[in-house]
Amino acid sequence: MSRMVIAAGLAASAVLLLLGKDYLHASLAGSVGGRDCPAALIQEATARAARTFPNDNAEPVIRCMKGPALGLRVDYGASHFLPVLPTLILLGPKGQNTDVLAHELVHAEVRAKTGALVRSYGLPTWFDEGLGMQADERAPFQDLGDLAPSPGDFPELGEIGRPSTFFRAGRQSRLNYGFARCVVAGWLEAEGTDLDGFLKDQSLLGKFPTDRFEPHAAACRERLSQHS
Repeated sequence: MSRMVIAAGLAASAVLLLLGKDYLHASLAGSVGGRDCPAALIQEATARAARTFPNDNAEPVIRCMKGPALGLRVDYGASHFLPVLPTLILLGPKGQNTDVLAHELVHAEVRAKTGALVRSYGLPTWFDEGLGMQADERAPFQDLGDLAPSPGDFPELGEIGRPSTFFRAGRQSRLNYGFARCVVAGWLEAEGTDLDGFLKDQSLLGKFPTDRFEPHAAACRERLSQHS
């Protein structure tokens, strides 16, 4: 057995261990500190998410949290993934609304169409979050005018491809989410009619076609700054 195969096996084992620990913690916290979410909320959010994914396959477990549990705090929404097991969505006290749940349901659908590992490690964070924002109509991410951004305030796509670089606090958080929403919306309008097929083509070993999104990123930098 080659060293490359051994290294790949060890890396995969480490990833599964990390995901498994996170998923188990979230599952226990959801059982202890959560409850079933209102049926009307789930119905409304599912309908909203269906705008992006009419052919839905995900069957996530959804829990509405009353507050922190077992050391896990969720303010808005968080999705947890593990191969074979269903996506687990936890909604915090501030996230029990149609926007947040629809956003998380889109993440669950991406996972259903790509697999937990590809969704978590094969897709750029800006793309995954940009898809989620197609179902999320929260005003602060729709209109960035009060931030008075200039084109140079928006990052390059390569700079926000991982969770550690995408997720930021305050002003930069809104810029990243609003920018990702705009970029993905432009791509969907131009060539995203077969979103399911596009997702199924993605893999851990393949290269994500960021170049197909660059023209939309350039257009969004100009458009979003003009609205300031």
